[in-house]
Amino acid sequence: MLVAGACGFLLVIVGFVTVRAGSDAVRPPGEAAAVSRHSEPAPVAPTSAAPAPGIAASTVSPGAFGEDLAGKVHALKAAGNWNVLVLYAVEWTRKEPGNPGAWKELGSGYLKLRQLDDALDATTRAASLAPDDFQLWQDLGQVNVAMMRPAEALVAYERAAELNARDVDSLVQAGTLNAQLGHLPQARIAFDKALEVSPGDVGARCGAAAVARKEGRAKDAESLTRQLAQGESRCRDLAASDDVVVATSRAPKGKPATPKK
Repeated sequence: MLVAGACGFLLVIVGFVTVRAGSDAVRPPGEAAAVSRHSEPAPVAPTSAAPAPGIAASTVSPGAFGEDLAGKVHALKAAGNWNVLVLYAVEWTRKEPGNPGAWKELGSGYLKLRQLDDALDATTRAASLAPDDFQLWQDLGQVNVAMMRPAEALVAYERAAELNARDVDSLVQAGTLNAQLGHLPQARIAFDKALEVSPGDVGARCGAAAVARKEGRAKDAESLTRQLAQGESRCRDLAASDDVVVATSRAPKGKPATPKK
């Protein structure tokens, strides 16, 4: 009886091992793969960043644009690298859409590249975000001048001068544009204001002289230009194509400069 019991126990053990081996053999492939994955390390994702459009792959590192976008834009501006500056400025405006400085730099970059419609959009956005910044209105006037939109440029320069009464550049531009548009009284006022702030400003004196001559005030025009006779600038009539009577020292050496009749 003991021998028969021992034989029966061995038969049970052998049967169990056979069944277990068979079940491993028919285990679904997906389950086997899952088991193997638990025993192997997970793959590591690559750390290199894809190059940004327009930038050479060799110059791109992880986090291509970085955090100091303002510093990068200013450095590119100093280097005159306008194509790449625009890329960084676009990213700057994307991250800080309410920052007028970002839009200002983007507009300046587009203007340098002569992408005037884009420059107008960006600079208009900058001025709308900071309407009390006279320099942004100066920029907007400059873009409109480049686009040959004198009326719109005049509005921008006059706004800049309203915000900063000592902004000689905007006053001279406003006088110039008023003269070109035939608004001589307004041009005279703008040039007079500029001369009050900076009596020796060449642009203001030339513009005021041009307007004086157009209005028939020959003595005033002569008085305004006499002090510039030894200067290095030559006035042009800002209301027409002919020149204001002003001598220039840029004549060849040995030959005296003579006024144009």
